[in-house]
Amino acid sequence: MIRIGIIGGAGYTAGELCRLLLNHPEAEIVFVNSESNAGNLLTDVHEGLYGETDLRFTDKLPFEDVDVVFFCFGHGKSTQFLSEHYIPADIRIIDLAQDFRLAAEDNDYVYGLPELNRNLICGAQHIANPGCFATCIQLGLLPLAEAGLLQGDVSVNAITGSTGAGVKPSATTHFSWRTGNMSIYKPFAHQHVPEIKQSLRQLQPNFTGEIDFIPYRGDFPRGIFATEVLTCDAPIEEIETLFTDFYSEAPFTHYVTRSIDMKQVINTNKCLIHAEKHGNKLLITACIDNLLKGASGQALQNMNLMFGLEETTGLRLKPVAFRRTSLPSLLSISHLLSTFSSAVFRHRLCHFFLYILFSPLKLFKAKDVAFGMRKVMNTLTSTAVMPSSASATLIRHTWKPSLVKWRNLVSTQTLSSTPCKKNWGDVFPKQQAIPISRSSSSTPVQKPMRTR
Repeated sequence: MIRIGIIGGAGYTAGELCRLLLNHPEAEIVFVNSESNAGNLLTDVHEGLYGETDLRFTDKLPFEDVDVVFFCFGHGKSTQFLSEHYIPADIRIIDLAQDFRLAAEDNDYVYGLPELNRNLICGAQHIANPGCFATCIQLGLLPLAEAGLLQGDVSVNAITGSTGAGVKPSATTHFSWRTGNMSIYKPFAHQHVPEIKQSLRQLQPNFTGEIDFIPYRGDFPRGIFATEVLTCDAPIEEIETLFTDFYSEAPFTHYVTRSIDMKQVINTNKCLIHAEKHGNKLLITACIDNLLKGASGQALQNMNLMFGLEETTGLRLKPVAFRRTSLPSLLSISHLLSTFSSAVFRHRLCHFFLYILFSPLKLFKAKDVAFGMRKVMNTLTSTAVMPSSASATLIRHTWKPSLVKWRNLVSTQTLSSTPCKKNWGDVFPKQQAIPISRSSSSTPVQKPMRTR
């Protein structure tokens, strides 16, 4: 069992870390340090943990009782803490702040991006956990850097949820300002850009371009969605192969062949990536949960690697996305009909569908629905609106003749003010049909009778 201490335990990242560790089969939380909340239950601050723990915050630092400690400080506070406190050399540290992310001679912290430095992380004593924006953006670019395809500048736009600003309230996190709103901040000067460049140059040393990064504040609580645009002459097939090969052994980062959306990753440690070409422009989209893959989830992933555990332990999480469904279209019905071998059967089935659809009209005078009916039928049978693809050929040859027949039938009845009399035999030629008759008297309507 891995014994764990958490310092700076009142923030969003600490709350997510507690949630993950409480459900980790090989982890035990020994202490959660927070001087401002000492003595309070964790659930007094992290209310999502009700029923899962009765731990209390402490202002003590019993390092002798733990194997690893997580720093969940704000940026710049890790260096200050280490200068004021002694941590035994055998205690492993995972720092979620930005203090040690950039390489330096006196810095023994390994940059904790498993997709880039997995082997180094496994043997590391100290880990600098990547930033949320940095994780999302560089995962969308690393395969291109390894192939030497980053030429020139890269334009990046990325939007993040309000939790990215931390738990401390500010003018730009106030609900009435944030909701229904959108804004940029730190354009071209975000603190994550240097670590992105560092990782790219680790794989492509000759990369000298700029990362023109515009961050956006979103009016949602969590998640990051990034778009990255660069000039690239390689065909899309080659690009897709690069991504699938580069992430073939990454359990949480996946290349997707269709457009992605942010809900597919919220509440998970995943990163989804998609690429498409527009001329010589390559568009990369990537998305993560900023509190998980962008912070606490990735920190736990690093801990698993450091202690020789399966990388995904405690991180098999369900996203908040729901299944997308759509109503059947005329085209999808044609594909269904195409499964039947008999063209005659398909034709009669079309007649049946149309009969069910339009038979209620026999209860009304046709002139009452003439205008609307003509508009609908003319639109449905117009060549201009019929699909032109080869897959829609069945619609033209099977549905369109039926629609034309119904349009003509309805149109002839609209020319008279007399009650509508439809000759159903025109539609079902092999059936004996009796016309509908009505009178102004109270005589019941005679219904059509059919013989088999």
